[in-house]
Parts: sequence; structure tokens; C-alpha cells
Amino acid sequence: MVNPSNGFILQGKMADVDGTIPANAPVGNITLPFGQQDPARASTEMTLGLNLDSNATDSLASLVQAGSTNVTTVSGYAQNGSGGTHTITITGENASFSQLSGNHANVLDDFSLGDATATSNLDGAGNLNPGTTYYYTVIAVNELGQSTGVEFSHTLVAGNDSIVIDWSAYTDLADADKINIYRTTVAGDYTQGNNGWIAEVDVSGSTPPSTYTDLGDTPISSINPPIVNSTLNLTGQVKLSDLGITNATNFQISVDNDDWVTLTQLTVDSTVNDLIAAINSSVQGVTASIVDGQLELKRDYAGSPSVYNVRVRDLPYPDQLDDFGVGDATATSNLDGAGNLTPGTTYYYTVIAVNNNGKSTGFEFNQTVAAGDDSMVIDWSAYADLADATSISIYRTTVPGDYTSGSNGLIANVDVTGGTTTYTDLGAAPLNNENPPTVNTTIPNICLKVFGTSTFTVNNGTASTIQAVDVFTPTVTGIDFDPVALTLITDPNTGIVTGISDLGGGGVTISTGQGGLVGDPDGTGPLTSSTLIIETRDTQHATSITAYDSQGGRHTITITFTKSWENNMWYWEASVSGNEEIRTGGSGSVNFNADGSLASFNFEGGATSLRIEPNNGAEEMDITILAGTPGGYDGLTGFAASSTATARSQDGYGLGVLANISIDSSGTITGIFTNGVSRVLAQIYIADFNNPAGLIKAGKNLYQSSANSGNAILGVPGSTTSSTITSGALEISNVDLAQEFTNMIVSQRGFQANARVITTSDAMLQELVNLKG
Repeated sequence: MVNPSNGFILQGKMADVDGTIPANAPVGNITLPFGQQDPARASTEMTLGLNLDSNATDSLASLVQAGSTNVTTVSGYAQNGSGGTHTITITGENASFSQLSGNHANVLDDFSLGDATATSNLDGAGNLNPGTTYYYTVIAVNELGQSTGVEFSHTLVAGNDSIVIDWSAYTDLADADKINIYRTTVAGDYTQGNNGWIAEVDVSGSTPPSTYTDLGDTPISSINPPIVNSTLNLTGQVKLSDLGITNATNFQISVDNDDWVTLTQLTVDSTVNDLIAAINSSVQGVTASIVDGQLELKRDYAGSPSVYNVRVRDLPYPDQLDDFGVGDATATSNLDGAGNLTPGTTYYYTVIAVNNNGKSTGFEFNQTVAAGDDSMVIDWSAYADLADATSISIYRTTVPGDYTSGSNGLIANVDVTGGTTTYTDLGAAPLNNENPPTVNTTIPNICLKVFGTSTFTVNNGTASTIQAVDVFTPTVTGIDFDPVALTLITDPNTGIVTGISDLGGGGVTISTGQGGLVGDPDGTGPLTSSTLIIETRDTQHATSITAYDSQGGRHTITITFTKSWENNMWYWEASVSGNEEIRTGGSGSVNFNADGSLASFNFEGGATSLRIEPNNGAEEMDITILAGTPGGYDGLTGFAASSTATARSQDGYGLGVLANISIDSSGTITGIFTNGVSRVLAQIYIADFNNPAGLIKAGKNLYQSSANSGNAILGVPGSTTSSTITSGALEISNVDLAQEFTNMIVSQRGFQANARVITTSDAMLQELVNLKG
């Protein structure tokens, strides 16, 4: 190194090729080898450091296949952060609700073949034509509507003039109020001529008629019979009384075998809608509604019928009256002397009981007045429920089943609070021309009339047998896990299984459509129609670094960490960006202790380092991965904090050329190469003297040794000498500024004094010239 201004040469010791200053090297001129190449060095170590988040999860779940499971959406992230495929087999059946539709008592059965028949008859007043075939349809009618009928035919026999229609085989006559009869001579058409609706027969009495004689009269209306049974379906506007309900009190409901609740707000004038509202507002957990024309009760929570059920009943009154049966009342012919009954005449009687709740029904019986008698003694001492009655009503007629005309009807109301058991009928005029009641109004009968039975339990629900079994196949290994039963989510309001809670350790929401999760009752897995497939993404963190082969070729190595399903564990895999080939040691696992420190860094397949074939003619790369000290925190860590893991460094580099130098305070000259390598090139030595004051000044800040200063002593700055080197700085001036300022002031004052002398002399000469002139 030469100072171009004076030609001086910097001296010291030169380093060898590896940057070492030999101890026996001579001190001489320092020559810097600018343009010198530094050979490439293959990477042999890679250092990893910083954190992998122990709670990290990027495992977004997505629905791949729902099958028939009724799963509609899958969302959220698996808490364990593990990516892969969950193949979930759903078997069994979901819970079902206990629900039951009633069959209201006033539904009229349709007339079918044989329920009504026709027979030729000679009446004398008939207008039908012998030899003619007549077609008939018979239907039943009540408060709710009309039944339908089946057309049947009859050919009038010669010599007859009328036809008797008989419906005694119709089994639902008790629920009918009327029988309508249609006649035609054209099969299926009742709208022409003398065809149509010919008769309406009242059958509401206690002994309803079962025949009608068709005399061929003009029809009431030329219309076809109904083709739809309008009594089948309830509507919300139907009154309870239209269903034959005579007592609306004491209707009770119990939920899940709990206490009975009485719906006291109902009356016979309440509608079906009122009944529905009363049930829904008074009883929690039960819903009443009209379904397919019938009132349905549904337990709103699905499950075992022994636990979740609905009980319904009409609670009997303590003083409910039994109906009179055969033998409960009798009639005996009697001579009273004041009676007006006619000997030899048969009289028909019906006896009923009455109290504050209503009336019972009775059974018609008869007795003929014996010759010489004039009255009849009615005896009800055999009636077992007399103690609950306040009075006994007696009906009499001479026409069986008809108490509405002449001297027939209600003849007596007898007070029985004192235990009276007989009444003597003297044949007096009736109190009213009316038929006896046909319905026992002392019996609460909502349950009976609406649901078809006086007490029942809605208990046809089932408990859930649904099971969900997951076989997880992680992306990182591709090896199926053993089957695991998952936890099911049950809707707290309905009891229906609607989802799965712990897939992937939780965090994934699995939603179903209406009705909840659907399983395959006969499925055994692993694949059935009810197989649910859900994928979760891998939770990953990657870092990259450039490594070098033996020829200085650059290779980008990426380490990708993939979170395991196991706590405190990640898998890692190395990849390269070009046509290189990873031979061994390209993957493994890293485990952490519970305190976040490194437990182990492992290679798969027994490898101990990462070996890469660069495929460019260079030697195979063999890189040791340094992940830290087991039990320490100097490398990778596993804390619950953001993932920051990185490849901190590697020890390789490519070919470099000396591009710059630096000199430190000890005089070490370091060369900086273009490949980033720094290497010692030389060591500057400086001279010291035993008596520096004995040096001779040579000018320009230069000195020469002398006998007084002694010979120069060479040494390393800051080490063998006390002097140090400041690189890149200029030497400060060694002038005494205070003295020089003083000298400058003295000179200035001298200059000023001399200037005054000259000025004075000039003035004097000017004055002398002026005087001479």
C-alpha cells in the first residue's frame, strides 16, 4: 500500500490464504490482492430458530359429501389444527316425537254396498212403475256435514207400487242426525225429470227409524248426491257442541307423567280453535294443531316415550250419572181409581236421571195395561246411581221412539233427594211433547268426541340411536386413524340430534336441515348412504433460505412445518425450488416440552442430515439442521404465540472477488468479498521509540530516528504497543491555538502602530509643501 502523495509504503505482515497471520512472517510492504477470488463453499449447516405457535390453527373445515345425512353446512376451524379427511359414518335413527291425531266421534262413515237395501212393496198409494229399475243412493248427515253413498238398484216387482229403503245395516247411525235418500231412473244422474233428492229422514231420536217407503213422490230437489265426505275434517270454526260435546269441563292433559292440568276455560260453545289455544297456552311442551282434518297433539321434545309423553283424559265427576240400562226401571200395571190409561194398550217408557251437571240417557221399555187397571207404576229402585241424582224424569209414548205428539212426551219430574223410587202414571197430559235426551250430559266428553276415546296417552316417540364414527386420515401421513365416536349435539328445545361437536378437537360447526341428523339404520360402515365427508386444511408455517453447493450454485430450500393432531408436535418437510432431488432426510417431526422448550428434532427414516443431489455436476449437499438445544430456548420454541420460526443462517457461499477492505483499531486489514465473505488480509505494524522526544523533525509532520531516540521497536497496535489506529480519519492539527492567537494580536497591533507613523509623516510632508507654496 503506497501513499501517492509522498510514495511512502505501508508495512506489516501478510496473512496466508485462510486469513491467518503467521507468527514468523517477516514485516514488509503490504500488498492488497484486489481482484482475488474467494472459492465457493458448500453449505453444511442450517440453523433454525424462533417460535411455532402451539395454539395455531388454519384448519378451515369444508363439506365434501353429505350423502343422506341431512347435513347442509360445515364451517369453522378444527381446534387441533390438523388437516386431512374425516370420513364420518352416521348410523341409527334420530329421536322422534310422540304425536297422535284424533278421530273425532262425529265422523260419519260412508255408506257402502249392503249398508242400505231396497225391497219392492205394495203400499196402495205408491206411484212407482212395476218392471222399472230404480237407482238409489243413501247418505248420512250431521252437524259437520254429509257422508257419501254407493249407488244400488232395484227393479220394482209386478203388482207393487212402492219401494222400501232399509239402512239398518249402517253402523254409524248413532252419529247421524238425518238420512238423505236420492232416487233416479238414469244410473248416476239425479238431475233430470222426476229424479233427485226425494227424502230427508230424522234419525236423531233415541230409537231412530231405519226405513223409508218411496212412493214415487216429486223430489225435493233434482241434485246429485255428495261425492265428498264433509264430516271427515275438523275446521277451527267448528263448535264443540257440533261434535256432540255436551260437557266441556274436566278436560285434562299431563306432560311427561307430571301433574294433570284442567282446561277450565272451555265451554260447549267454544270452537276447535279455542280448544287448540287453550291447550297451547296452558300446557308447556305440547302443541295442538289441525293436521289432515284432525286435531293432533305433539310432544315438542323428541325422545323416549316413557320420559316424553302426553296423557289426555276426561276426568269423571264424583256425581256423574250412569245411563239407565235394561232392568234399571220397570213398569207395572196398576188400578188407582183416578187413572186415565186405557186397559189393553201398550205404553212405552224412558226414564232418565238428572242432577246439577246434566242428564243421563235412558232405555225404552214397555208395559201393557191389564184389563181393569187404569194406571202404571214406574219403579227405578234398581238404578244404582240414584244417590247422585236430584230428580228422575219420566217419558211416555204409545208410538215407540216418538214422544213428540199428542199425549206423548215428558210426563213427570220426580224429586229423589229424599230417596223416592216410584211414580204412578195416571195418564195425565204431558209436561212437554219432547223426546228423551240421547246424550249423557253429566259426562265430560271433549276427549271422547274429539279424539275418539275418553282417555289415551301420546307415547309413540323414540329415543335417538344415532351414532357418528369418524375415521380421520391426516394429509401429512395419509394413514387412517382408528375409528373414534364423536359427540353429538342435541337441540335443547326439540330433543333432535342436529350436529356434531368435537370434530378435529372442536371448533367446527356442523349444521343440519329440518329434522336433524339422519343416519342409516342398517349401515355398518365404513361407507353407507349416510356417510359424511369433511376436509380440514393443514395448519402450516414455512421458511426459506438459500444454500450453496460445492461449485457455489445457489439452491432455495424451504422448510414447511405442518401442525400435528397431537399437542406440542409439528411435522416438517424440506423442499427445493429447482430440479434438485432430496435424497434423504427431507422430512421429520419436531416436538416441544410443556414449557415451550425444544424436546427433539427428528428425521424420518433414520436420517441424520438433509442430503440433496443438486443435479448440476456439483457434489451432493449434506446439510445438518441445527434446531436448538433440547430443553433450551436457543433454537425453535413452542409457545402459544405467533409463528415466527425461520431459517436463521447457513454456512455456505458462492464464488467471491475482493471488492473492499476495512482496517480496525488493531491494524488488522480485512478483505470484503463479493460473496459476503470477510477474511484477514494483513496486519499493520507500527514503530515505537524508547525516547520519542529524541526524534528529529524532518518537516511535513515527519520525523527521523536519532541516537537520542533509539532504534524503532515494531509492534501490533493496541497489543504490543500502546498506540492504536483510527481508520478513515484525518490527523488533527498539532498547533497551539492560544499562542498563535496571541501572536496574531501582537502582529495586528504592530501593523496598526506602523500605519499611524506613515500617516503622520504624510501629513507633515503635506503641511511642509503647503507652507513652501
